[in-house]
Amino acid sequence: MKFKKIFYFFIAVQMSVFSQELPPIEVFKPKDYGAEDQNWSISQGKDKSIYFANNNGLLMYNGARWKLYKSKNSSIVRSVKVIGEKIYTGSYMDFGFWEKNEFGALEYTSIASDKNISLVEDEEFWNILELDRWILFQSLDRIYIYDSKIKTIAIIESDTTITKIYKVNNEIEVYQNISQNYRSIHFTEMQIVNPNFKIDPNLQDETGFNSDLGFRGKIAEAFFFDFSIFGMYYNNRIGTTLEVDSALFKTFQYRTNISASRTYGLEFVGEINWLKLISKNEMKSKLTSFVNFSYNNAKYIRSKEEAFQNKDVELVPPIVIKSGVSYVRKAFSISFQYSYTQQ
Repeated sequence: MKFKKIFYFFIAVQMSVFSQELPPIEVFKPKDYGAEDQNWSISQGKDKSIYFANNNGLLMYNGARWKLYKSKNSSIVRSVKVIGEKIYTGSYMDFGFWEKNEFGALEYTSIASDKNISLVEDEEFWNILELDRWILFQSLDRIYIYDSKIKTIAIIESDTTITKIYKVNNEIEVYQNISQNYRSIHFTEMQIVNPNFKIDPNLQDETGFNSDLGFRGKIAEAFFFDFSIFGMYYNNRIGTTLEVDSALFKTFQYRTNISASRTYGLEFVGEINWLKLISKNEMKSKLTSFVNFSYNNAKYIRSKEEAFQNKDVELVPPIVIKSGVSYVRKAFSISFQYSYTQQ
């Protein structure tokens, strides 16, 4: 049980650092706190109350008694984070915050519902981070960035599974993803009426994986950046070769698993708010510039076909650069953008 492990660790630290005496240990069982035995996350408020993301809901302990608050849809609460006077939680197909009413009881506000957010099917929220005034809710598919000052939501989509996000300090966040890829054979790929085109009867599905590691953050509220390195591997890539019919001596296109492939590279995105860099005061105008740079190295490997072995994978440009400048003042805005793709 996660709850027990956390408390035992705390006691062990106290024993080794402060005293050789055995401090009193109080063990709480599910029947004591009136919820299930699995706790996914823990956070403590300024009043020293402890909050647990429990299978039955949000569980609170103030040092004297326990209180269970059911989630909006009575689902498992996966994450909890106390920030100021609010207790933010993430659960199945919902995320939001709890606040105490005039009677001291917690009341829930669903950010997902209030903002009419279209969530991914069966989405759950496993982690919550605070980054200045922004609250980050992380699922396996997306990161939702809630601006607690102006009450807006921004969404970061991910092509890979987001396993965890980390905050190194108040300015920088580290993230890492790894996921398995799978592409099954389409029915249309097995149906050919053109006599100049044949299909390998042993055609196999494509499989592989991809991963990335990066960090993002901001400096002095004026410079925002995101840097990552990534790698991707595919096995049994499906392609077309040119073959010769041994009986008719006619050439034909042959669709088969041509090779494996690997891709690695890096990407950087940076944006500077020049007026914010000059002055910390609120300004009516905004002058920003950005640059997006990516490097890709994609090769066919382990191929029996000489035409593909160690050759570049098609439609993967080695270098892509995008940059731009924009100026905004009230309802007026003007921008200039530049894009370069290496062939």
